[in-house]
Amino acid sequence: LIAACVAGFIMFAVQPIENTTIAAYTPVSWRSRIYGAKFVLVLGIGGAGSWIGGIITEKVDVARAFDAATFIAVLGLFFAILAALTPRRRRTGREVGAANRALTP
Repeated sequence: LIAACVAGFIMFAVQPIENTTIAAYTPVSWRSRIYGAKFVLVLGIGGAGSWIGGIITEKVDVARAFDAATFIAVLGLFFAILAALTPRRRRTGREVGAANRALTP
């Protein structure tokens, strides 16, 4: 029970970080689309993970379910590294000002 509470606390603590990152790094004109895509992926498609894990566990065994989860995590890490290595365009003063205004209450 304690582990579940700690995991829940960590998961909810990550949400403000994700939302602040989106506000800081997306153009104002795209922000609503990015938020929408984020919530569809996290809440919609992300919830299918337990369902897929259950199917793999029933059809094969638990070890293969962990193998599949590891594969997906490594794939995500690959795309994160790829995104980090992608050259960024320089932000204009107007974009930086808009991002800073979005972050201030």
